[in-house]
Amino acid sequence: MESLSPSQHDALNEFVVVTGTSIDDDDTMTKTIALLSHHNFDLNNSVLAFFENGLELPNTGPEPTPELEPQSMFDEALFSSGTERFESGNLRNLQGDFALGSVLPRLPKAPRISNKWQLDLGIHVSRRAFQDSDEKNVATNDDKPRKVSILWIIFWIVPKTFSILYSAFRYFFGLDLGVVLHDSPRLRFNYDAYDATYDVAKDLLPEETISTYNITFEKFNESHESSQRDFNFLLVVLCDDKSTRFTQKLLQAQGLKDLLGKNAGHFKESQLFVNNVDKSPEAFEVSKTYGCRRIPFVLLLGNVSRDPSIMSSMSVIYKANCAVGDDEEQEVSIRKLVRNLSRTLNDYNPQLVTKRFDKQEIELSRIIKDKQDEAYLESLESDKVKKIEKENKRREDELQKKLKDLRKGFIKHLVETHYFDSQIQGLLASDLVRISIKLPDGRRIVQKFAKSSTMCEIYLFVETQLQDESDDTEPAQMSVAEFLEKYDFSFELFKPVPKCSLPSTGETIQEYLGLKSGDSVLFEYIDVDEDETT
Repeated sequence: MESLSPSQHDALNEFVVVTGTSIDDDDTMTKTIALLSHHNFDLNNSVLAFFENGLELPNTGPEPTPELEPQSMFDEALFSSGTERFESGNLRNLQGDFALGSVLPRLPKAPRISNKWQLDLGIHVSRRAFQDSDEKNVATNDDKPRKVSILWIIFWIVPKTFSILYSAFRYFFGLDLGVVLHDSPRLRFNYDAYDATYDVAKDLLPEETISTYNITFEKFNESHESSQRDFNFLLVVLCDDKSTRFTQKLLQAQGLKDLLGKNAGHFKESQLFVNNVDKSPEAFEVSKTYGCRRIPFVLLLGNVSRDPSIMSSMSVIYKANCAVGDDEEQEVSIRKLVRNLSRTLNDYNPQLVTKRFDKQEIELSRIIKDKQDEAYLESLESDKVKKIEKENKRREDELQKKLKDLRKGFIKHLVETHYFDSQIQGLLASDLVRISIKLPDGRRIVQKFAKSSTMCEIYLFVETQLQDESDDTEPAQMSVAEFLEKYDFSFELFKPVPKCSLPSTGETIQEYLGLKSGDSVLFEYIDVDEDETT
């Protein structure tokens, strides 16, 4: 930024205000300056390029020159809405589209004020604090020899040296030459008469008058920036100790209230900056920046241009040095001032209304785009979640199918290896229990079990009887204990009289005592799906 000229600085500031770009980030600042440089700091083309492609530089080759693409003086595209112009890929300098724009003189620019006054005020406050402390020490130590203290060096020599060096720097580099070359009482603020307790609001206006306007008595640059950003008028009223009465009458005039009153005024969004140049170094800096020659001084600023087709900037659209005479002269001067302000406000207000509308349209388009981007991202996230859920379900289905096939394979293994017959082979009749089991298809099967067999093996035997013989599942081996860890039975076995459910546990038949040889056992499904029941 240090290499930019003052005009390029102005173009950068206006670009930031129009586009709403934040340049706090170094990367964003670099891209912004690169975009402006690509368009030779032409604000119109740079803004149009921003709304077309953001801060990215176009890669489609050089821009078409006016000679290659001549534009009609009354091209219909010029009268389209702001959104339509921004959506167009044909970037051009609007200043060259109207012949009248090159004929009319441009409005004087309305710059922000320098913050040097804050430095000068800080030096003055430090110096005043040192002087007060030094005088106090002298009063209490008249008989003691005075010594040079470090505070004297800090509060006197250092600020004075810095001030001299700063003035020399500004002189040799051609900055603010008027201050150096001209000897005028109006070129420097009288800090010796500065009163930090002075309240310009109480001095100038009653409370009811202050509440009538959107008025501020300090922070001129903030009011300047907000007026530029929001396309509102900014009225600056500067007075001195001799013209406070005139300023009071001006701000209490009904005509001004009808124009700028924040409740019922025709231009109620307008802002006011009012202060005393004899009391406020900030107000004095404003007067110096805008070339004030006589007080009271009135300025009307606005983000407008002489020709609506030309890109606007913060400009001085009206200024007046008001005469302060007797009461009658003051009344005449105020009526004339209000009349001129009314005419000027009405002349330039359509521009601001249009620009506010275009800004709202752009912001609305930006909001819609943000909502669309947000909806798109939400859709992507939703699709991602659905994809993950689908993948998890697929894995779960595969796992369930694998477990189901493993269950069928183990039951088939028991059938093929004649597991239950092998368990009773070679046992005595006293070591066996004969049980009659009625299956759901009506079959009744009598099976012998060893008394050392577990109760869950009875359930496993029933599973073998329910196995579909046509199933081509491969046999699978596992222990009975592993099977019980992975699977539950979908049915229940019980004795009918008295009705008593048989446990499917590792307890042996001999230990259970509730099952004797010759007992009948019935079958019943519990909480199973219809397809499994079938």
